[in-house]
Amino acid sequence: MLVYSTYADFISLSVGTAAAGAMGYGIYSFNYIKCSYFECCEVPWIHDRITYRLRNQMENALYGQHIAIENVLKAVNAHLSNPNPRKALTLSFHGPPGTGKNYVAGMIRNAMFKKAEKSAYTHLFVSTMHFTQPDLVPQYQRQIRNWIVGNLTNCERQLFVFDEIDKMPAGVLDAVRPFMDHYENIGTVDPRKSIYVFLSNAGANGIIKKTYDHHKAGQLRETLTLNDFEDVIRNSAFNEKDSGLKNNEMVTRHLIDTFVPFLPLERSHVASCVKYYMEQRRLLVTDERVNDIVNMLKYHPTPEPIFSTFGCRPVTSKIDQTYSYETTVHTSHLDDDL
Repeated sequence: MLVYSTYADFISLSVGTAAAGAMGYGIYSFNYIKCSYFECCEVPWIHDRITYRLRNQMENALYGQHIAIENVLKAVNAHLSNPNPRKALTLSFHGPPGTGKNYVAGMIRNAMFKKAEKSAYTHLFVSTMHFTQPDLVPQYQRQIRNWIVGNLTNCERQLFVFDEIDKMPAGVLDAVRPFMDHYENIGTVDPRKSIYVFLSNAGANGIIKKTYDHHKAGQLRETLTLNDFEDVIRNSAFNEKDSGLKNNEMVTRHLIDTFVPFLPLERSHVASCVKYYMEQRRLLVTDERVNDIVNMLKYHPTPEPIFSTFGCRPVTSKIDQTYSYETTVHTSHLDDDL
């Protein structure tokens, strides 16, 4: 009986192991098939070589923002290359309109996710659309917390972008702070592999003044560094009434990893934007055509109008309106992946 019992136990164990193996293989096969057609939290839906992709985009299609290129790449690379980061990566982009803040947030998104803006792992909140009523701040906070937790449950690698935070009712961003802190777990989710990007015009006047004074002193624009702007941005973010971060613990507790200044754009940078968009549109590019568009934009300050008032933002509409009649296709030298 002892021999029979041992033999029976061995058979039961073998059958159980085989069944478990078959079940595991079945789950693996199902996931493999599912992820072949639908977005999953793994390669290829989440890109590898993200920093390389981001560098390629920024160095080829972002103009006049050497500080942003250097420091965004450095921060993203440090975060993604660490398999066990201590906290989520938080970037705060500041500067005048049309200088590339949204543009760079989109580049980060495209570098991370195969489906780009259609990815289920990227989220855009626009203050003037999603957070318009100051009396609804508690409701907004609950919605944000639930949204973040729900999405982190599906995938730890998420990108959350908050645009126009300088127009956001005070207190809304308090809901985000715990997910940016040094917690390994919040409830059932690990928040540390996600990325948060805040976009704001707060500090724009200080950034413009610092850049203009540097120019007036005869210094090269490219010699400006992040250190020249950090105090300007941090102080404006924390103290300005409409900064979105006024008196916020994210600033006092240093939970924002990098405050990134976006400098006002000069005519040469606007010209680069014009050439880039005309090439994308497959339009004929000539110096005369480029200069015509550049001269349509407004510039400031009055004594020496060297900065585009709205950056490169008006460029696309000016080109579309001016060359709407043109249908001839010309050769583009741009990488189609950009």
